[in-house]
Amino acid sequence: LLFLPKLGLIRTAYVVGLFNACAALLMYVFFYDRIRWPKAIGVGVLVVVLGLSGGTIYANTLATRLEQGMYKDQIIFSEQSPYQKIVLTRFREDVRLFLNANLQFSSVDEYRYHEPLVHVPLAAAPIKKRVLFLGGGDGLALREAQKHQDIEHMTLVDLDSRVTKLAMTHPLLRELNKEAMMDDRLTIRNEDAFAFLRETTSTYDVIIADLPDPNDEGLAKLYSREMYELVRRRLSRGGVFMTQATSPFYSNDTFWLIERTVRAAGFKTYPMHVQVPSFGEWGMVLASVEEIDTTALDVSVPTRYLSRDSFTSLFSFEKDLLPRTQEQTISTLTHPRILEIYLREARAWRE
Repeated sequence: LLFLPKLGLIRTAYVVGLFNACAALLMYVFFYDRIRWPKAIGVGVLVVVLGLSGGTIYANTLATRLEQGMYKDQIIFSEQSPYQKIVLTRFREDVRLFLNANLQFSSVDEYRYHEPLVHVPLAAAPIKKRVLFLGGGDGLALREAQKHQDIEHMTLVDLDSRVTKLAMTHPLLRELNKEAMMDDRLTIRNEDAFAFLRETTSTYDVIIADLPDPNDEGLAKLYSREMYELVRRRLSRGGVFMTQATSPFYSNDTFWLIERTVRAAGFKTYPMHVQVPSFGEWGMVLASVEEIDTTALDVSVPTRYLSRDSFTSLFSFEKDLLPRTQEQTISTLTHPRILEIYLREARAWRE
């Protein structure tokens, strides 16, 4: 809570070790006359203290070398926030963002993900004056939304202020998101999405959840029935909800669990998938209390990937993407099944 956000992982490890070494040094001083080999012990303690002190001083250099070994491309930005490790890498024109070593996007193909994530719910919503983004602090989903001139106000809720600040200040990210973070229609809230939905009294025509995969307890609650019930309460009449939902190929059980959980919150659901080369087959769930005619959807703004003809393929699932089990459970706050299932599927692919 104190050292890791300020000092980073490597320096924090050295500092904690140094505390213990200093404690040993104090014990040595106070109980010198009771130590069997005082000179040898003293030299040993002194060597450890000096070694850990040197490690603390040069921790950043060591961390950079260790981190570079984890990423195949050159690290151009690295920072430990109070919530996660933020890393930007670059190889030629490919800029990648990693959070806790998990890839968030590749600039080469991220538009294939963000265009359906944003333009499909905006096409399905009868009114789209007020739009809420849960996550998406990199500003790439906002870039797509700002193309719609009929949007009057956008709210971005992202827990980590370091991510949103990076999207506003780093030249490469500002170029990628077309300075969407500076849009006059935008309000940024750095807080937990679940808490925001629980406390706000505002309603929105479109809500888009661009959240990381549910790989820990904190993220699992953002894929619970209770979370989706809060979303439904915050939607205006005829409002539309869209959430990213992991890969229906690599995490098939997780994807369909998310779809069932959204449906259990009172929504009509329309599962989708799209091919993103950096990630493979990726899934989303479109939802609304009202019926949506997906065959009538069309995109009305300039895009690189999405077109009128591609809408049909988004909602059409090949046999190997359909549910592979007959399980009908959902994920809740008290029983976060999604965490167990997601981690099980992640382990299966690693092995």
